[in-house]
Amino acid sequence: FNNDLSRLTSATFIGGDNFEESHAITLDSSHNVFIAGYTGSSEYPSTAGVYDATFNGNHDVVITKLSNDLAHILASTFVGGTEDDDCYGLVIEGAENVFITGISFSTDYPTSSNAFDTSHNGERDIFFSRLSFDLRELLESTYLGGADNDWALDLAIDQAGSVFIGGGTYSGDFPIQGSPYDDSHNEREDAIVAKIVGCGVNDFCDPTTAFGSVFLDIAQDSAYTQGCSASASPGPIGEGGCFDFSAATVWYRFTPEISRECIKIAISSEELAQPQLAVFAGDCPTKASSLPFTCAIGAAGELAIHMGVEAELTYYLAVSDAGGAEGYFDLVIEHSPADALALEVTASNLQCFESQDGIIELAVSNGTGFITYDWNVDSLDGHSALRTLPIGQYQVSVSDENNCIAQTDTITLTQPDQIFVDARLAVEDNIILYGDTTVATARPSINEQAIARIIWTPPYVLADNEQNELLTQAVAPLANEWLYVLMEDTTGCIAIDSTLMIVSTQFPFYLPNAFNPRSSHPENARFRPLGTEKIQNVNFLRIFDRWGTLVYEGRDFSIYDQSMGWDGTLNGTLLEPGVYLYILELSFINGAVRQYSGEVTMMR
Repeated sequence: FNNDLSRLTSATFIGGDNFEESHAITLDSSHNVFIAGYTGSSEYPSTAGVYDATFNGNHDVVITKLSNDLAHILASTFVGGTEDDDCYGLVIEGAENVFITGISFSTDYPTSSNAFDTSHNGERDIFFSRLSFDLRELLESTYLGGADNDWALDLAIDQAGSVFIGGGTYSGDFPIQGSPYDDSHNEREDAIVAKIVGCGVNDFCDPTTAFGSVFLDIAQDSAYTQGCSASASPGPIGEGGCFDFSAATVWYRFTPEISRECIKIAISSEELAQPQLAVFAGDCPTKASSLPFTCAIGAAGELAIHMGVEAELTYYLAVSDAGGAEGYFDLVIEHSPADALALEVTASNLQCFESQDGIIELAVSNGTGFITYDWNVDSLDGHSALRTLPIGQYQVSVSDENNCIAQTDTITLTQPDQIFVDARLAVEDNIILYGDTTVATARPSINEQAIARIIWTPPYVLADNEQNELLTQAVAPLANEWLYVLMEDTTGCIAIDSTLMIVSTQFPFYLPNAFNPRSSHPENARFRPLGTEKIQNVNFLRIFDRWGTLVYEGRDFSIYDQSMGWDGTLNGTLLEPGVYLYILELSFINGAVRQYSGEVTMMR
């Protein structure tokens, strides 16, 4: 027909003297027409040199290739056994192999030595066969089915050469493989879909051709597919330690809908001893000099790559075997793998108030290559162990060479309440008379059971240095001095306080301004200084009358010597009462020497 279906341009009969039906039709790359179905006619037209030019009995599968104008049969072959065999599905893949599928009642339908199943299983089985493009060879052929009735109605092939067969079954034992949507028969007639993987059909990453990469839909939590790497000479190891990806035999591509912190691409194979995988991001590589985003070579049939992916960015996967082997493999992409890049955080709060000894330590597992640490505090970037942190909230994002990312929740470091100690003296204004002892008290903000130790310094001001861990101390400074007290609690936190001890050398003593030599009280009968132990010695005491005549001089005597001092006489004669002048020099216990002068009145 022309495109608007207004004119029939070509039509032809094909058949023999019995019945024939064509159930499938397709075109090759040259627009030749392939039809497939079945015939009951032994004289159905076949051509010389094809796989089977003779009728086998009952119904046979027939495949016929015609020119585009339907004027010539270019090739035509029978395929079948001694019973009924009918073809319902036909497809030509990029390498121009011919795939057919249908139903067979024949126990002798032709199968190949490498077939999945070489024996007939029930009343009727599915058959699946691959023939050469010229229909001269049956390359592979297999049964597929269970103990009851099974049938195939159509097939399709993807760009990796994997063939999908659709049909139905009554067989509860229909063979189930992989990770099926439903692995149990649901009674009576079930629909079936089967996949048979092809090997090495897409030879290079070119999505515009039939040999292009296979698109993987990873909208679900994981994507699973099977592939087959064709035998090929292994490419050399190139720059960055990756194999020459142009030698890869199977290509895939996928485009994430959303960004993922870390996905896992895993290959598992019993036939590829050293599976190798290169991943390209962005544009499809078209030159052997292109460098992959990441790559890996596995061992013992296992390989896994973890990587972060960006939304709407296309990634290309090149798969091969490092030894050039051919074989099947499973390819799984997991969105949230259990062995993704992981981050374990150990954190310790500050030991004391403002101690800035907070700790955050990170342990990274499942990372690839160099690990990058990106903190919310720029100065911490690049560090995995931090031991001098102040209080605050911290977050870190960790990434590896393949852009896998792991992030922490907010890490909050706190500190205990501040502890205090208050040092006080039991004297007014902290003034201590030289040589005196007073009490210093440490008043803590915590209970005594929480105190590990108390230390007073300097030790030489303590009256008893052996007891310097007491909350109360006797202190005796001899000069102005800071007194320090250090308190440490049971967690190692420290509080310090100080107080200034002011030492006074204004020593008190009494010097009367009048005396009476005839007093019955000895302390009133002589003129002399009265003092305390702070006066070490009276160096001299001189008395002058109002004309300047020295009437008394006493030297070098103790303040406590009551026999010393002026008794109002001169050479044994009592002088006239009146006002006299004095000069007094004293030595004190701190070594100071001071002179005093003034007037004294002698009374009678």
